[in-house]
Amino acid sequence: MRTSGDPLPLTSKGVNGTDLVLDLKLSEGGFIRQGSTLNADDDTSSALTYHSYCDAMLGGEGEEKETISAEIAKLGGAEGKQTVRIAFKSKCLRTQNAWQRQLLAQQRALLDVVAGKLKAAEKTLKADEEVKEEERELLRGFRKIVRREQGAEDVQAPVEIFVVEKAQKLRAETEELCRILSYPCQSYNSFSTAMEAVAQASQSTVQRVVSMMSRNSGKSTDLLDGRPGGSLPDWRCRALCTTGRNAGNVMLETPTQIVLLGMAWLSRGLPSEWQQQGVYVVLITEAGDFEDVGRQLLASGEAEMREKLRARGICDYLIHPLSLDSLSTVISQAQERRLEEYLLLDILGRGATACVHKAKRLRDNETLALKEINMRRLRKFATEGIDRELRLLRELSWPTVVFTLDTWENEKEKLRYVVMPVLETAVACSKGSRLPVKAKVQKGKKSNILWTEWPTGMYRPSTDSRICIGAG
Repeated sequence: MRTSGDPLPLTSKGVNGTDLVLDLKLSEGGFIRQGSTLNADDDTSSALTYHSYCDAMLGGEGEEKETISAEIAKLGGAEGKQTVRIAFKSKCLRTQNAWQRQLLAQQRALLDVVAGKLKAAEKTLKADEEVKEEERELLRGFRKIVRREQGAEDVQAPVEIFVVEKAQKLRAETEELCRILSYPCQSYNSFSTAMEAVAQASQSTVQRVVSMMSRNSGKSTDLLDGRPGGSLPDWRCRALCTTGRNAGNVMLETPTQIVLLGMAWLSRGLPSEWQQQGVYVVLITEAGDFEDVGRQLLASGEAEMREKLRARGICDYLIHPLSLDSLSTVISQAQERRLEEYLLLDILGRGATACVHKAKRLRDNETLALKEINMRRLRKFATEGIDRELRLLRELSWPTVVFTLDTWENEKEKLRYVVMPVLETAVACSKGSRLPVKAKVQKGKKSNILWTEWPTGMYRPSTDSRICIGAG
């Protein structure tokens, strides 16, 4: 069968999987009838509603001819062209298999195209992530990103180590090193069992933190006894900080989870929950498996190998026999990775000894206020006053007191950092200025102290670091 239109492409199969459907576009208004090409001018009325059946003989040269049924229907067209659909039906298994092979070949070609697009998108995404990490390093160098440092007063976050290795000897070796370093360690020879253990440990941590927050928040209610607004709930988010009387600078930290993964599970993808929970994954192999790791990753050198491991979510690579120093280094890197980082956006205020920045917490893009205090410019008694004030602001529970989320000190640079919420609608009041609401202004006998009635809140004294809340 031959037409004056486009070639006859194989487009789809029928409902029962044994039909062959061709879509034809005929130029110059032609259409098909019983295997012949006619002009629309010869039979205009038939061209508008054409629908017919015919039989055809198919078979290659030297092969046995086969009779198949064809259903021909005119579907209409545009711009002088008409579309005709021919649906072939055959009961011959050989013919059906040939059609199925051709359809599978087309589907494979489509899958190859989609796979190529996915690889290109993955490559672009990986390049974007590398650029972001390089930008972060540059911003850290220019002090545009401030990283929280572990202070002497901070509680050391606990560490949980999970060893996933099939070889009993390697598991025992790693467990012994963890025992020497006094870190809890759980070993498994099954990846699914290890996943359940990590998930269960994470759930237990969440329940423990919520319980501690509830217990500490209950202890802080006595601070509001006998004061206006004592019956109102605390407007602060309990998930951001503790409000207990003895909280101080103690931070509620979730344990640092480290998974030491064996060579057998390198080809398996890591669970997405591990990345969300910040699980630090380290690949551990024997020295003889180094080349096998390179071949599996298609990497030619150690640097490229580590880069491809990071792309898979694996943060580091250790080779047996492990040492105490190498394991301690991995644990330190895992703990440092969990420290908060803040991107400095703008300057909210500047004074003689401090500067307040508008900052974005990179972990969740939360906008906060980051106060940077230069401790070199302060005398000893002023330093003690700042420490006392920061402790009080962490312990005090009052709906209109600007509280602190976190504090730490950079001992090398002699800088103290204070993280606080940003009050976009706050009104700054100074001594002698007119207050935006009705307030009482009273003077103490030894120093000038300014405070207001509820609900305006807290004002700083004019001469010292005391905080006063007026009862009206």
